[in-house]
Amino acid sequence: MSLLKRCPVVQWAGTSPDLSAEGAAAGLEPGPAVGDEPLYHHETGGGTAHLGAAWAGGGLWGCGKSKESGELVAIKRMKRKFYSWDECMNLREVKSLKKLSHANVVKLKEVVREKDHLYLVFEYMKENLYQLMKDRQRLFPESVIRNMMFQILHGLSFIHKHGYCHRDIKPENLLCMGPEQVKIADFGLAREIRSQPPYTEYVSTRWYRAPEVLLRSPSYSSPIDIWAVGCIMAELYTLTPLFPGNSEVDEIFKICQVLGIMA
Repeated sequence: MSLLKRCPVVQWAGTSPDLSAEGAAAGLEPGPAVGDEPLYHHETGGGTAHLGAAWAGGGLWGCGKSKESGELVAIKRMKRKFYSWDECMNLREVKSLKKLSHANVVKLKEVVREKDHLYLVFEYMKENLYQLMKDRQRLFPESVIRNMMFQILHGLSFIHKHGYCHRDIKPENLLCMGPEQVKIADFGLAREIRSQPPYTEYVSTRWYRAPEVLLRSPSYSSPIDIWAVGCIMAELYTLTPLFPGNSEVDEIFKICQVLGIMA
């Protein structure tokens, strides 16, 4: 059952906005399904929003919970406004996550439209991999690294098999519940592998950007995700980025220092 249909109020925690104090109890309409669960969208007023959470990944992120069930969720308010339900459902992040239901891919629970603002409601995850590494005082045991890498590669394999390239794999986009559970998140740059080039040249974060992207190739595919995962695996072993370039040229230089001159 839909979270917002089950509880009349989803309240943002801490300094994050109140999603809707009155309007969320009314105006819910069934939308397209995510797996076996219908998506519900809300198009009536009554909500208030003040910017008190962190902007990241193209939106304002906050944490909230159901007043009825107490279930914690992560809520992302998109920066731009959306003036129709079709416009919301054509968003790249929504289109990809509708098709990607996997234990190692973060779950999109709800899509909510209120006063032309779009809110994406995700399952709650405690932290991201960057935070997990940053707080470490000692290196991870190899068994822990193997478990995390298995989960990342398992999720990425599922994404690629279902025709998508993530294009922004980095520690901040790998959400964790400690080192025991890892899920791939933030599909804002994802695109279908079958789509025709030329592709956007500026994708992924520089330290995890594949050579073909650094060299401005207009044609690339899912191997750029594998490159990023390889960089992350090395970082898990050392807790230090493998190629921390301060510019695209410096990034290529650092890659060549480790791997040799590109052929």
